[in-house]
Amino acid sequence: MKKLFLVLLFPILISSSVIDPEEYDEGYKDGYCEAFRDCYGANAQCASPPYIDNQPYINGFTKYKDGFKTGFKHGQKSFCQ
Repeated sequence: MKKLFLVLLFPILISSSVIDPEEYDEGYKDGYCEAFRDCYGANAQCASPPYIDNQPYINGFTKYKDGFKTGFKHGQKSFCQ
C-alpha cells in the first residue's frame, strides 16, 4: 500500500516543484496593467510593460503573486506620480 501511495504521489510532488518563469512574467504584466488602470481609470487600455529581466529568478521570486507585486509597484512608480 505504501508503494502504491508513493507511486501516485511522486508525480504530483515533481510537478509542483518545477519552476515556471512564465508565471512570474504573466503576474508582472498583470500587475503593471492593474497599476496603470488604478491611475488612469478602470476602463483604460493597458500600457505595454517594460522588458522583464531574469533577476527575480536568481533571487528566488518565481510565482505569479511575486511578479504581480513587482509589476504593480513599477507601474505605480511610472504612472501615479
